[in-house]
Amino acid sequence: MTDMAPARKADPGRYIGRRYALLDYFSSGGFGGFFLCPVSCQQQQVSASNEVSCDGQTVAAVDLIASPKISIESLQPLVQQKTGEPYSSAKVDSGVSALRETGRFTKVAVEVKPDSGGLHVTFILEPVLYFGVFDFPGATKGFSYTRLLQVIDIPNQTPYKQDAVTKAEENLRSFLVAAGYFQAQVQPEPQFDETHMLANVVFHVNLGKRAKLGNVEVRGPEPAEANRLLHATRSLRATAMARRIVMASV
Repeated sequence: MTDMAPARKADPGRYIGRRYALLDYFSSGGFGGFFLCPVSCQQQQVSASNEVSCDGQTVAAVDLIASPKISIESLQPLVQQKTGEPYSSAKVDSGVSALRETGRFTKVAVEVKPDSGGLHVTFILEPVLYFGVFDFPGATKGFSYTRLLQVIDIPNQTPYKQDAVTKAEENLRSFLVAAGYFQAQVQPEPQFDETHMLANVVFHVNLGKRAKLGNVEVRGPEPAEANRLLHATRSLRATAMARRIVMASV
């Protein structure tokens, strides 16, 4: 693997003063965790005690992120906050308490982000793995490593989740098809490094043959119109060639 640097472990404090505000959180049970809540929530709903609240806003999605060894399905019934319902601090508190009481996690954190259609609520159950390095054997001969990172679109310091890998695989395949590799195959291979709490992912790529624009014939119209159409196709071929050169250089 080349041109790669391991991602740093997530630091919640990096959100302070940016898009999110970091809040110390302690439930009635006395355990520690944290909330990352959108600044929009703070601006819209601030109680007399200066506590930030997102209550009442629609929840677009609820996720649980834990170690790949843990079955998330068995934990979902412990979370009362459901997708499609208004956000409820009480329900989130209850979910955090229930997850903590299992004794399986060193910390239970809640991250709340704005999403299309509402809020995206994520329960992060430490210790979790974070995405580390990515490799693209079979693809770097035609595209730069930096461009491929942009395509998979997994930000640095992101907790590992299989859904993110699946989406990255789809993004990469769509990108290759758009570049003319209609038969491209992409096979992701997660590799877990529990010593460093990282999930490295290898995207095995078989590009196959690239589609080319071959000979063009125009039948039916008058000769003058046929010549105009042929000239247009030559411009199209030139554009395709220029695009190929640009994509290979990025």
